[in-house]
Amino acid sequence: MAARDLGPWTYTADDGRTFVRRADKFITSQGTGDPVVPYVGGASAATLAPYEPIPRNLKPRRLYCSGSGGYKASVVIYDLAVYTAALATPITLNVRDAGGTSHSVTSYKGAPEVFGSSIGRGQ
Repeated sequence: MAARDLGPWTYTADDGRTFVRRADKFITSQGTGDPVVPYVGGASAATLAPYEPIPRNLKPRRLYCSGSGGYKASVVIYDLAVYTAALATPITLNVRDAGGTSHSVTSYKGAPEVFGSSIGRGQ
């Protein structure tokens, strides 16, 4: 399995609270503008202290994506506005599979954020 470069990234929940979770820097570095505005939203939390880690019972919102050759992936979206915009206009980005191979994928549907009823259910 290819090693991923994970770093702290801000996730803004639907209720407006900001949490920090690990994110793959390969995905969060993709975007537009100068400075880069990430396609997945959010921002680096490397200098944010103190911070609240994402609750274990929060399943983040995500986009499901597909690429050539039937490759499929899901990508966490760190900001509700970005998620809403991506549902209206699909986004295209590169993701890596477990072997480290890069795939270009385009979003085709989303899954909203869900809070589980109990902590530690493994969901």
